[in-house]
Amino acid sequence: MVKNKSDKLKLIKLLKQKQIIQARTNHLDFMKYCWMEGRTNPFIQGFHTIKICEAIDQALIDYSNGKSSFLVVSLHPRSGKSILTSKYLPPRFAAMFPGTEVMMSSYGTDLSMSFSEQGRAIVQSDNFKKLYPETYLPFDSSAKANWKLNTVNEPPSSIRAMGITAGLNGKGYHLGLLDDFVKNAAEAASPDGMDKLWTAFVSDFLSRRAPVSITIVIATQWSVNDIIGRIKLEVIRNEDFPDFKFLTFPARAKDYKGEGVYPNEFLFEERFSKKYYYEQYASLGKRQASALFDCNPQVKGGEVLNTNNIEWIDADDIRLLYVKSQWYRVLDLAHTSVQRSSKDPDYTAGTLLSYQMVPGDKIPHLWIKHVYRCREGAVKRDSIIKKWANKDGPFVKQAVETSIDSKDAYVYLRQAMPDINWNKINCFGKGDKLVRCTPLEPIFEADKHVHIVRGDWNNDWIDEIDQFNGLGKQHDDQVDTLSAGYIIAVGSTYEISAEERAKRRARNT
Repeated sequence: MVKNKSDKLKLIKLLKQKQIIQARTNHLDFMKYCWMEGRTNPFIQGFHTIKICEAIDQALIDYSNGKSSFLVVSLHPRSGKSILTSKYLPPRFAAMFPGTEVMMSSYGTDLSMSFSEQGRAIVQSDNFKKLYPETYLPFDSSAKANWKLNTVNEPPSSIRAMGITAGLNGKGYHLGLLDDFVKNAAEAASPDGMDKLWTAFVSDFLSRRAPVSITIVIATQWSVNDIIGRIKLEVIRNEDFPDFKFLTFPARAKDYKGEGVYPNEFLFEERFSKKYYYEQYASLGKRQASALFDCNPQVKGGEVLNTNNIEWIDADDIRLLYVKSQWYRVLDLAHTSVQRSSKDPDYTAGTLLSYQMVPGDKIPHLWIKHVYRCREGAVKRDSIIKKWANKDGPFVKQAVETSIDSKDAYVYLRQAMPDINWNKINCFGKGDKLVRCTPLEPIFEADKHVHIVRGDWNNDWIDEIDQFNGLGKQHDDQVDTLSAGYIIAVGSTYEISAEERAKRRARNT
């Protein structure tokens, strides 16, 4: 209990000292202490705020111990992700670790420069000087995009801001921030644009990191093919790629798969009302909302099979453990001389899939774990087939279709690989390719009834599904494995009249 004025002053001093210590060691407290947004924009803390700040604190600890960190932060617009990272982290990092380089990048130099300018304002604030009294800006420095933070008796730290495609040669970083790398939806929809961004990211940005560094990518994921989508693929398929940690916060609590539980129905109800979120979902529409608010962008739909409603999942998705239906590796074998010697030869494809019936749902769910595809001679092709059959294990049934196009494929595989228990899928009399795909249409049309594990094969797979129209002008080997898989797993119960068949052909001509 405080007895006199002197004790009260001592207590106030101790509390201020404690506040300074916490602000120097904790990113959340640092932001609160140095908050510069004004009275009209008070500091508001959400579930994601705490989680992101905890990840930043751990990255700073790891850096001080000589360990690099790689983070991807993804959540909906105006949720404060850039303030947490690009605005308040650079000045703190530069003060904590004198002599380091901070590189800030985005889709354009102007955006990066605005973050840099705001960080410069922070280091000039009274509260920042209380936390780091030994730091100061050079008197002759007024640059916004390239400035230094001096520390008494230490080498200066440098902060640089530039666009991701502006050319980063000659520059490096200990802390690298890539914030909002896509300008708009139109750019995200451009395959060439996404290819250029990825090249700039791996060749110009990621290659500039120091031996020990922190790399943070901050963005709303617009496309499965953008930088975040491609990082996810590389982490899965390339064990030597940097081990990025993903901090993904979808708007709806029910979609969150990380540690902890949202306190409310939506992520940031401390700032945005439920009505705001309902209005956003209504105005954006399903496709844009799944990217901007669900953090789960969808692929553009195809001609026959609608790919808009596909759910892309990670290999460790727990629901895969509860798929009790039989798993099949369905093979479409290119083995005749005609199939393998044309100018554009057929592929051999093998799809690891399962069709699951859910109680109360008339439409099956399609689960796809993996697809391989190759154009190889018989010896190498057969070794690939055998390798994946062995990887699949004894509980996965290996199956191959028999049809007019591949009537002897089953016989060939039994003779070539007698140690594998091959299952024959009888596709004779089941109609042409378009008719055989008819049972798949309601599955692809239904919301989240096609669940696909992310992998390096996804892009080729989705390209074929999108282009398939049943006319035989595009490759359809992977589509054939889906329809053949349906026949063996569910049963070909669909009947189609000659009139309906003619309508479908006319529709896709």
